Amino acid sequence: MIRIAGAGIAGLSAGITLARAGEKVTVYEKNKTIGAGYKGDLQGIENWTSQKDALERLEEIGIRTGFAHKEVFKSTFCSPALKRYELRTSRPTYYLVQRGGSKGCIDHALWKQAEKEGVKVRFGKKGENCDIIATGPRNSAFGVGVGLTFRTKAKDNAFAILNEEIAPKAYAYLQIWKGSGCLVTIMPSGMKDKSAYLDKAVTEFRKIADFDMKNAKKIAGVGSFAIPDTAKEGKALLVGEAAGFQDFLLGFGMRYAFESGHLAARSILDGKEYDELWKESFLDLLKAGLSNRWLFEKAGNREYRLLLRLLGRKEDVWADLHGQYEFGLLKRAAFLWRKERLKIEQRILRGKR
Repeated sequence: MIRIAGAGIAGLSAGITLARAGEKVTVYEKNKTIGAGYKGDLQGIENWTSQKDALERLEEIGIRTGFAHKEVFKSTFCSPALKRYELRTSRPTYYLVQRGGSKGCIDHALWKQAEKEGVKVRFGKKGENCDIIATGPRNSAFGVGVGLTFRTKAKDNAFAILNEEIAPKAYAYLQIWKGSGCLVTIMPSGMKDKSAYLDKAVTEFRKIADFDMKNAKKIAGVGSFAIPDTAKEGKALLVGEAAGFQDFLLGFGMRYAFESGHLAARSILDGKEYDELWKESFLDLLKAGLSNRWLFEKAGNREYRLLLRLLGRKEDVWADLHGQYEFGLLKRAAFLWRKERLKIEQRILRGKR
């Protein structure tokens, strides 16, 4: 019997891989429902860090991709002065999905697939002495997102704003899809009065997009980022955000969740070293993300304007996005510097807990 703590994307991905190989699997979920931490949030499975299409990769590892999703080829990015730039890609930039326990959400679809494969999910139970830990962020938060989900009559669209006044060292976004809206601003975890930044973000988005908001619900989330020397805790394997696997630059983490869950399962099935598997698969991507974070932190509103002006002239920016995750000499140098700073920040945050 393989025991997994956490019925999120990483935990269920591991469970599906194990069950398909004939193993008996029990997943323990402390909440009483699937996707309990979400309220219909709209999020993306990024599709630029690898030449392999994200959904093709999911099919390869046994995850059925019949869940509701939208291919996004175009997003409207706005400068601090709200000048619009249409950024387009020739292949999907990301796949938009909805999070939560309702039918149509990716969490619900993954749970149903896991059950069909024979995975037992026990709700309202904290797993003890588990083989795989997939319980979400375990370290201090380095980034936070605050926002709103709502119903709307507005047309499907995707907007983002780069502006230090509403999203310091990060970005704010508005996604509208099939009558659902999600407006979020992201910032470092140490920022005070986060609700004020959200209020500013709502005001700015209303200047560039025509949308109504009904049944608005506040949402919030944290991001814990790490490049661990080992993703093991004793004999237990850490996957997804429990290991800190997220993109340091933009915070996308679902692809890492699927992949690390699958690799942890393969480690158990094949008797291979888990740390070797995940490091071979995506360690350089994590390092490149940390380098990108260092470069982004050096920027401000002036640099945002220049960046959007440059990208806005191009017919296809996919290669530019992909190129930022190639871990070359310059990225290696930036990584080494930012890695030492990250260690200092982690010690400071641990001291505040």
